[in-house]
Amino acid sequence: MTGSVIRKTSRELHEQRARLIASTGLTEAVLRERGEAFQRYPEHMRAWETVQGLDHLLDGTEPMEEVPEELERLRAEIRELYSEIEAAQAGLSDMAKKRNAEMDRANRFEAALQRVLVLHECREKGENAYCYLCSDHGDISWPCKTVKAIEGK
Repeated sequence: MTGSVIRKTSRELHEQRARLIASTGLTEAVLRERGEAFQRYPEHMRAWETVQGLDHLLDGTEPMEEVPEELERLRAEIRELYSEIEAAQAGLSDMAKKRNAEMDRANRFEAALQRVLVLHECREKGENAYCYLCSDHGDISWPCKTVKAIEGK
């Protein structure tokens, strides 16, 4: 089983805290007083424990009254940049796959050429060198036409 992460802003945590306190029908001061004196109903106890946990997460931060417009614009820009990064990563992945496929093809081609060169081996008869494979076809010179073509001569 994998864990999950819940992401909330400080403002969202403050709002959740306020809703919890309001759900008890008590003021924060009364809920705190009863909580510290252990004089609360079970439903108030759960709310109080959650409020304490939120207070621990908030660590004394105050809620922002209003998110500045510039901050919202920057957040939107960051989200857009993340989207661009994801698209670029997908593109790079596709390019890497194509490059790997081309490299595999080039390696197979090189291996095939090496196998052909092995078949066209040089033999010597007296002072003359000839291609063992091609000598059956009348081409007795070395290197034969096939080796010359492969080696680019």
